[in-house]
Amino acid sequence: MNDVLSSIHRHVDPFNNAVKPTRGRHGSRTFEPVRIAILDSGFDPASPHIENDTPRMQDIRSFVPGTDSSDIQDEIGHGTHTLGLLLKFATCAEIYVARVTNQETLGRGSYDAITQVWLILAPTQ
Repeated sequence: MNDVLSSIHRHVDPFNNAVKPTRGRHGSRTFEPVRIAILDSGFDPASPHIENDTPRMQDIRSFVPGTDSSDIQDEIGHGTHTLGLLLKFATCAEIYVARVTNQETLGRGSYDAITQVWLILAPTQ
């Protein structure tokens, strides 16, 4: 784990210096949350690394063709792993999870689902 921390330190440190904290009610430092969207294979709610942090996740939906929008179960494991890392290292983040692929649709067909997510999340001009 120390190798992971040391490899990202040069990227995290400048960001932390750029964020300007404000003072909370009791003089404590508070930060505006950062919004992060994970477009991946969903997540496994039973994962021991995630089950206690679900209040930080703002929205979870499936965009996989032929599945219900509430079917977020990760069949591959990659989305669950990515979410676990973000929950650990992006402590001020509001996290949105979009399941855009599953075992059957993994590959070039996933781009259609990613496009759907982009159309929903992209800011309007």
